[in-house]
Amino acid sequence: MKYIVAVMTSIIASSTFAQNGYIITKEGSLIKGFIRYQRNFHDGHLEVEVWKSKKDKNPIKYPTKRLKEYAIKKDTFKIITNYYPFKEEATFIPYIELKVESRGKLNLYSTLELNGFNWSAPAPNGMNGYASQVVTYILENANGNRLVVQRDRMIQDLDYFLDYNKFARKVSDKKFKYRDIPALIKYYNQQ
Repeated sequence: MKYIVAVMTSIIASSTFAQNGYIITKEGSLIKGFIRYQRNFHDGHLEVEVWKSKKDKNPIKYPTKRLKEYAIKKDTFKIITNYYPFKEEATFIPYIELKVESRGKLNLYSTLELNGFNWSAPAPNGMNGYASQVVTYILENANGNRLVVQRDRMIQDLDYFLDYNKFARKVSDKKFKYRDIPALIKYYNQQ
């Protein structure tokens, strides 16, 4: 079994100011407030800082590993642990943060694929030194089954959860490309 040590950080820029948002803890508690995503100065773990108001002098810090989800402004991120992304491979990802692209009958998440298959993440400020950044999409159905949509198997992977040809014909006569997946899933969720 291949083990890949992965820590996916979000694509958002780390700001010195907290932004409107929320967190959902692993226990299911919803906490709204002003959110700041950052790396802990002392031990380097990733955390989300929650401020009750912009003048809060004692914000609460939550390590991202204690969260199910968090949102900052319009961006929402789901945190998944102990994830096997491919049906055919024993690749194991202990921790990954996925950007929520669409929710409904099918959930669509995205993450970065850097220089081929590399689940390492950019630094929270977006600077990473990698030459190429390619988006990878992950689908999740109502039962919680997840599947990475691979570029070379896009139609087969989409067919796993929906009738790709049926929806592709309804949306357009053109052949879909990988970058068109969010539009297809959004259309599917509206039906």
